[in-house]
Amino acid sequence: IAQEVQEVFPDWVEADEEGYLFVTERGLTAIIVEALRELREEKDVEIEKLNARNQELESRLDRMEVLLQSLVESDNESQQLRVKNVDTKP
Repeated sequence: IAQEVQEVFPDWVEADEEGYLFVTERGLTAIIVEALRELREEKDVEIEKLNARNQELESRLDRMEVLLQSLVESDNESQQLRVKNVDTKP
């Protein structure tokens, strides 16, 4: 990783006594901050998608509830008519 960082930000990378490269605290902080920004953007996009889907599902549920209520009312009216027809027979 340090070699990749060094190609872009050479001042963020140093070498230890044995010559191994490492990312300095300043560099690591910058990398972490940038990674967090990217994650936040991804999260925000995902939340937007989920909110849109949730709104769509709530709308569908509302329509289904109206339809169900309509069917229940229609069934109740039908049952009342059957009772009236039975009551009126000689």
